[in-house]
Amino acid sequence: NALNIGVRYQLFHGLSLLVLALNAKKFNSNINKSLNLMTTGICLFSFSIYLLSFQKSVNLSMTFLGPITPIGGVLLITSWITLFFSIKKID
Repeated sequence: NALNIGVRYQLFHGLSLLVLALNAKKFNSNINKSLNLMTTGICLFSFSIYLLSFQKSVNLSMTFLGPITPIGGVLLITSWITLFFSIKKID
C-alpha cells in the first residue's frame, strides 16, 4: 500500500512538473522556486517510501529514512503554496 502511494504521488507530481516546466516562461521567477521545491520534495517523499518498502526484501534496516518522508511532504505542500502565490501575482 505504501509503495502505491509513493508511485501515485510521483506520477502526479511528475506530470505537474512537466506541465509547469513547459509553461515556465509565462510565469515569474517564483515558479522556479516552486519547481525546485516540488522536485526535491518528490524525491525525498517517494524515494524514501520506495526504500522503506523494499527494506524487508534486502534485509537492511532503513528506519533512518522514516523522518525523511514527512520532510518531503512538507516540501511538496510548500511548493504548491509557492505556486499558488506566484500564479496569483500574475492575475
